[in-house]
Amino acid sequence: MDLARGLNTGLEDAERLKVRYGSALPSASDDRDIIQVPNFAEDDDGGPNPVPRAHITRIVRPRVEEILETIRDRLNASG
Repeated sequence: MDLARGLNTGLEDAERLKVRYGSALPSASDDRDIIQVPNFAEDDDGGPNPVPRAHITRIVRPRVEEILETIRDRLNASG
């Protein structure tokens, strides 16, 4: 959902992008790697939107951190 909103694309496209290009760890080439993101806006021509891979990482990383923090907290609470 975060990627769909952040990239203005559909949920299926966002899931495909996450699986194919998503990472929580940035790399040196992320700003140079351009990903073509299908546009979801109805008033647009429907052409893809070029987005640096680093933008996808900036969306994915906080969610991964949140999930890991939740796991840590649950493990600590379980003893």
